[in-house]
Amino acid sequence: MNCITLIISIAGFVLSSAQWVYTLYCKRTNYKIFVEKFEWYKHEDRNTCILSLSIQNLSNSPLIITRMSINGTQCHLSHQFVGEHYYPHFPECDIPCTERILSADFPINIVPNSGMMHKVVFDFTDKSFTIGKLVELEVQTTNKSKINTLYCPDSSMGLKF
Repeated sequence: MNCITLIISIAGFVLSSAQWVYTLYCKRTNYKIFVEKFEWYKHEDRNTCILSLSIQNLSNSPLIITRMSINGTQCHLSHQFVGEHYYPHFPECDIPCTERILSADFPINIVPNSGMMHKVVFDFTDKSFTIGKLVELEVQTTNKSKINTLYCPDSSMGLKF
């Protein structure tokens, strides 16, 4: 009788430990970031980079991104005007209107197992600084900081949508 109780208690301990490890694995910070569009603007005193990022949360817990940086340059944490869509696409049947496009407002909250697209704005005060094909983007979440190496497509100049 004591042998059966001992086997049941050991099996319960092993199963509860396995469940605990599996829960930690599922709730870890796990995400992917892709650059959908890259825009580069040159001004008199600075260079501006607008990245259209597709962020996918692959974990079972919410992802909260608090800030992003490239080579120590922080992104804008509040909304910035980055462009506008003008409708109509079909002038004969659409009502004319203009829609303003704003950048991301930090912190970015992404629900579990979902994704979002955001525009993130960086202002580089060093005018000689440019971004190559590969960008090291440091993403800070509420849990950890991670450096992602992203591929930037060719720069599209101007506000074209």
